[in-house]
Amino acid sequence: MEHFSLHQLPYPSLERIGLTKDKILSLDKDNLKRLLSGHRTDIMRFDFFEQGRRIIMDGKLLLERKDNEIKASFIPVRKQIQNDYNLSNDELVKLYTGKLITKNIDGQRHLLQLDRDTNEIIRAKTAHIRFPFNIEKKERDKLLTGKSVNVETTKGKRKVRLDLLNNRGFSFDGEEVRLRYFGTHFSETDLKTLDLEQYNLKEYDRQRLMDGFKSGLLELQDGRKVKLLLERNADRTISLQIFPVKNEINNDINLNPQHIEKLKLGETVVYELNGVKYVFQLDRETNDLLRQPVSNVVPDIIRGITLKQDEKARLLNGQSISLINIQTGETITARIELNHKQGIELKDDTQKLKRLYAAGENANMELEKLLTNRVEQDKFLNRNNLQKSDLANSARAAFDEKQKFYFDYHNPGVVGFIRTDENQAEFMAFIQQNQVAHSIKI
Repeated sequence: MEHFSLHQLPYPSLERIGLTKDKILSLDKDNLKRLLSGHRTDIMRFDFFEQGRRIIMDGKLLLERKDNEIKASFIPVRKQIQNDYNLSNDELVKLYTGKLITKNIDGQRHLLQLDRDTNEIIRAKTAHIRFPFNIEKKERDKLLTGKSVNVETTKGKRKVRLDLLNNRGFSFDGEEVRLRYFGTHFSETDLKTLDLEQYNLKEYDRQRLMDGFKSGLLELQDGRKVKLLLERNADRTISLQIFPVKNEINNDINLNPQHIEKLKLGETVVYELNGVKYVFQLDRETNDLLRQPVSNVVPDIIRGITLKQDEKARLLNGQSISLINIQTGETITARIELNHKQGIELKDDTQKLKRLYAAGENANMELEKLLTNRVEQDKFLNRNNLQKSDLANSARAAFDEKQKFYFDYHNPGVVGFIRTDENQAEFMAFIQQNQVAHSIKI
């Protein structure tokens, strides 16, 4: 693998896409190590100007030596796999569920693996693959098919598998597999490193923010307690809103005592102000009196299902409603939650898929806990294209796909293409697109 030093980097080219020398040097230790060792970085945020227009996009950065020059390549986040190798559907499914496959390309045997962050297929010639272990030919052949083998390490016998996404070129079984969390409304790159450090955001709060919710209650270094919420601005930049804890409810609209008591009990209240009906809810942790116009909160359609009048009424009364997609059999629950940027909280198969992939080798046991009815299990497996023989991997792929779908659904106009020599046409097409109007969707 090629190695580079900091003074060799093509800084003028990097500055064109917003990466100054200071920004490169301020990369976290792991990403800087990946970059200088010829590996792809994690997903990064690129913020720069092109033809007088501000461009904000996500992608990975890679250094390569071409014709004795060091060039920076930017790996775009594509919406779907770019099948440059004429792979069959079965082969694409294997890649998408985390498996490796071998393929003859230009008369030479290659190993292929999918980077699910970017939907890029990575390849390596099997003849160039080296192992840091004493491995017999039979075991080497197993590794080249993507299977695990036992090897002797300083920590005893461990199972190892090839992994082209790992800096080492391999991974041990049982190591945590990091899945990029897109969230419903925001992605990880929308969280600034400075904010993560300042507010000491844990994984639970990061995911809440990316799903459009306020964080849990956070205690600052000066003793103040606050909640946070991400908002996307008109120019597609991201702002972090801060909601400090109040000592008492600010009832500046003169809700009557009965209303206040209902709110303290966690119920909702519908109240008219200046001819507009609002739904109110109390954040009992911060004493914030939350309100949204009824017309903004209660939609006519949720995930393609038209709401009946009694379902809308139940939502306004603070109750949860359950909706069933007749085509897929999926159950979606909804309730008003004004601590969410859209004012409503939805739950569907996504949460179940996340629990299954997180369960790893215990995924089948977790499925039994989630769905005790065998018929419901089969429906769940079928509509999400899950393989019971490889449940954790296929659940991870389905979870990843749902995240990307809902992120795209709620963020029209936010595209992940980065300019490279290879995808110049894609980049220019993005630049020339008209701004897509944002609209509220559920």
